[in-house]
Amino acid sequence: MFLERTPVCLIFQEVASGYLVRAFLFAFDLSSMWPSCVLILNEKQRNIIIDFKAIISKYGGKKNVYFTTQIREIENDMNIALRDYQIESINSVTVSFLEGTHRQLIILPTGSGKTIIMAALAMQFNKKTLLIAHREELISQAVDKFRLVWPEASIGVCMAERDEIDRQVVVASVQSCCRPKRLERLKEQGFELMMIDEAHHSSADSYQNVINDLGFGNDSKKLLLGVTATPQRADSQGLGSTFDKITFSRSIGTMIKAGYLSPIS
Repeated sequence: MFLERTPVCLIFQEVASGYLVRAFLFAFDLSSMWPSCVLILNEKQRNIIIDFKAIISKYGGKKNVYFTTQIREIENDMNIALRDYQIESINSVTVSFLEGTHRQLIILPTGSGKTIIMAALAMQFNKKTLLIAHREELISQAVDKFRLVWPEASIGVCMAERDEIDRQVVVASVQSCCRPKRLERLKEQGFELMMIDEAHHSSADSYQNVINDLGFGNDSKKLLLGVTATPQRADSQGLGSTFDKITFSRSIGTMIKAGYLSPIS
């Protein structure tokens, strides 16, 4: 269920609709490997999408071509710089969602900044967002990271007596969310993005009730994203019933070799 490689064309300001784009789309259209591609534009290029579509109809019209905003464009508004693999993971999630995969899983080792990825992705999508975790410590950490990455966002907590569910980003405990009365009120909020921290727990009934009652089990217009370092559950129950695809993953060895993690001595 790993993500099939999707060609991504970064359209920089100076390239615009030149020969490189035409050559890329022509090669893409001839290839049997790629069902779709993504053109990533920066903010200044949104007014030339019509020109790109004209080129696409001539050189890449037989397959799916999607547009998305370059993640670097929103990075200027953050108080933190994203690492290369974090940017790649956000682009991979965006591409897969545009292609129709709305239940996705990211697997990254502990210490690789998974919460930063979730916060940046929420900022990128700019939708009503629900992040679920199962421990108070994770909820507090998530609130801090979201405020660091997306300082303009309205962030609330749904846990025990705290009921700040009217905010744009709600960080919640699964124990509070799965209570029938609370769950009914959450339905009214219109969440379009749900993220689950330590998603290897998501097969539990409490998570499944929240996922399905809020429409993230079958609504293709909503994105469900799980992040975890350990996709294998202790009870051997798989995550295939919750997530359709492992969109992005990196092993501990790969992260150590790249210098992002240190080996245990």
